[in-house]
Amino acid sequence: MHFNILYIEKPDLNPDLAAYQERYPLLTRGELAKRDQSLYKRLRKSGLLKHVPVKKQRIDDALAYYRENYAGLTRGEVQKRDGRLYVRLWKEGKLDQIPVKQVQRRIKNALAYYREHYAGLTRGQLQTRDKGLYEILRTRGLLEQIPLKKGQNLTT
Repeated sequence: MHFNILYIEKPDLNPDLAAYQERYPLLTRGELAKRDQSLYKRLRKSGLLKHVPVKKQRIDDALAYYRENYAGLTRGEVQKRDGRLYVRLWKEGKLDQIPVKQVQRRIKNALAYYREHYAGLTRGQLQTRDKGLYEILRTRGLLEQIPLKKGQNLTT
């Protein structure tokens, strides 16, 4: 017996649409065409351009929008990810409320801090959840005391 299987690709599973949503979530069609012409053409040929907005979304409060969507990012990171928002914050005189660089935390006992706030998390989970603490532990040579796998017991 021979079966023909037809796979219907859902828009959310299309790699080009996923790439757009990951790299350029706020770009309009025109901006996408300028910034990444090949991705724009692939989306158009696939019939997925309907998932890319034609108009820019209206932002009433630029600072609130930053806090909702980019909280914790530095000015430079905001400028790279959303140049329009950066310029608007600058024009409104609110750029001074965005950090210039990542705030360095002063943690005397990083391992105790990990155990108090993140006990049981693996190194990968910690790196995702608190990159700063992960870097402190790494630079101090303490990562070997954080489990690589869930349920791993370390004795030190």
